[in-house]
Amino acid sequence: MSMTASCLIAPDINEKPEEILYPPEIDTTSLYPAFPPFFRLSKDCPSVTFKPTKLRDRNRKDTLYVRWFFDWDPDNRYEALSTYTVSPGGQEERPFPDNARKILSASEYPATDLSGTSRVQTLSVFVFDRSPDQSPGTNGIQFPAGSDGFFTSYTWVYQVTPDGDCPPSPP
Repeated sequence: MSMTASCLIAPDINEKPEEILYPPEIDTTSLYPAFPPFFRLSKDCPSVTFKPTKLRDRNRKDTLYVRWFFDWDPDNRYEALSTYTVSPGGQEERPFPDNARKILSASEYPATDLSGTSRVQTLSVFVFDRSPDQSPGTNGIQFPAGSDGFFTSYTWVYQVTPDGDCPPSPP
C-alpha cells in the first residue's frame, strides 16, 4: 500500500482581491448645451459653453483627466485644446469642474462663407481614468504602453449659420 502526503496551503485571509477596473462615464443627461447630437449655432452668438455637469467612476480613488479637441480624428495627431485633472473625491459621481468647461468664443467659430454658413465642426470631450500619453506624434488619447486605463467621450457636432441657436450659459 502506498501513501502520499500532501500539504494544503491556506490562502492569506488578509489578501484583498484585485480591484475591478471600470471606465469613467459622462452623464449624458447632464450635457450642456443639451442639444441633439447635431445643432446649428448662430453666427451672432458671442460665445457658447460646453460641458457635461456630472462624471461617474466606480473606481472612487481614480484621478480623472479631461481633454478637449476640435475635429478629433483617430488617424491624425493632435494637441488637446485644454487638459484638466479631476481629483478623486471618494464618490462615484463627481461634479464636472467649472474650470474644465470649454467656452467657445465667436473668434473660434469655423470660418463662414458669404451666406454666413460654416462647415460642420465637432468639439469632443474625453475623460480618462489614467493619464494619457501626451508625447508628440500621438493622437491625443493614447495611453502609455502597459497602461490599464479606460476612457469615454462625447462629441457635439455643429454648424454656424445665420439662423442657428444661441444657448444661454449653464447655471
